[in-house]
Amino acid sequence: MTYRVLDLSAYQGTIDFARVKKAGIWGVMLKATEGTRYLSPAFQKNYTQAIQNGLHVGAYHFLRAGTPSQSLEEASFFLHNVQGLQLDLPLVLDLEAPEQRSIDDLTDIAAAFCRTLEQQQYYAMLYSFVSWFKTKLSSPALDRYDRWIAHVGVKQPDYAKPYGIWQFTWDSKVDGISGKVDENICYKDYPKIIRQAGLNHLAPVK
Repeated sequence: MTYRVLDLSAYQGTIDFARVKKAGIWGVMLKATEGTRYLSPAFQKNYTQAIQNGLHVGAYHFLRAGTPSQSLEEASFFLHNVQGLQLDLPLVLDLEAPEQRSIDDLTDIAAAFCRTLEQQQYYAMLYSFVSWFKTKLSSPALDRYDRWIAHVGVKQPDYAKPYGIWQFTWDSKVDGISGKVDENICYKDYPKIIRQAGLNHLAPVK
């Protein structure tokens, strides 16, 4: 079974989450933070309204770090801004910034961030382009973390390793949202996985 998931930020403006849910959307990944200072002005509002309308919710951080120590600082900022929220989808590290484009191997930077999430009992996930997963993020040391891959305009991603979410378009039209939006296919029942593992500070499934 697969699930329809959108990733949303302040760019989408005001969203009618009741209509989004009715349109068949199962979950949303919300941009929470970027760098060490930016908190999305839409994050709390989108989180509250998504939860109220019965959508599953995760959060992502847009990484600006170019070193592992900077990555740790950003992880702390991200965690500070998601603490106490009922997130039953993964917490995601978004790796695609200009600061990382000249770095051939992002293993240490990504691992530092994800280890910090795991130490705080969250389900950590990596997001990037397929091309980056094949090069900058190809180390077996990162295979322990689930992947959310971006590969648009294809019928099937050109990627051999396992992945849990596929971002297949940046141009979806969904009722309740003005303009275009990123849409994804989710292959796993993350709420069940996360609750059974006792992660994200949620009550385990009985």
